[in-house]
Amino acid sequence: MRKTILQHAVIMTGLFMVLLLALGAGTEVRAEGRIPGDMDVLFTVEGLDNLGLDTIEGGLGLRYFLTDRWALRSVVSYHYVQTVRDGQEIEGVLWSPSETTNDSWSISLGAQRDLSPVGVVVPHLGGGFFLGGGTGENVYSIPPEPVEGTALKTVTDSKDWGVYLDVGFEFQVARGVRLGSGYTITYTHETHDFIRYRQDMDPDDQPEETRESLGLGTGSLYLAVGF
Repeated sequence: MRKTILQHAVIMTGLFMVLLLALGAGTEVRAEGRIPGDMDVLFTVEGLDNLGLDTIEGGLGLRYFLTDRWALRSVVSYHYVQTVRDGQEIEGVLWSPSETTNDSWSISLGAQRDLSPVGVVVPHLGGGFFLGGGTGENVYSIPPEPVEGTALKTVTDSKDWGVYLDVGFEFQVARGVRLGSGYTITYTHETHDFIRYRQDMDPDDQPEETRESLGLGTGSLYLAVGF
């Protein structure tokens, strides 16, 4: 719980610092206006709540302006997160390390509404839906001589869909180039297929499990380059 609070505190502090820089620059530069038909390529860095982990989270997208304020936005993202924990010593016996790996992708489509600019800063609100899937592996910490039936690892194949809300801002760094930052809240419907591997036993096919979850939010940074 403390780690989650710290992660979100880091995210919000980072977003606030970027906003201060943008407001400071706004005394000399103004954000470029938009016209229908403007397009941007988006280069995203996501999952700022996973700071400190072995992670690769990013994406590539397009944004198309329907009016001077409304735009359609689509992003294809890839996520890889790995966590390794040292084994603990229990009653004089050192257990093996545990490892969790998640490898997933997603594609999103949504709308973005730019608000009135303040200097170089352009706040925005947005929302949309997404589809995704991925695999995960959870290797359990076990003693040197596990007994029959001990769970060794679980392999998960997942599919998900959901909706999201986004709030953020962009600021002009050069002609046709904006640096953006956002905070996203998601509602995700996940479907998982489990295979659980046990000591001295054949793989045990587990029944399909359906899980719904509400994402607490994640921070992202992106570069928007017009063309």
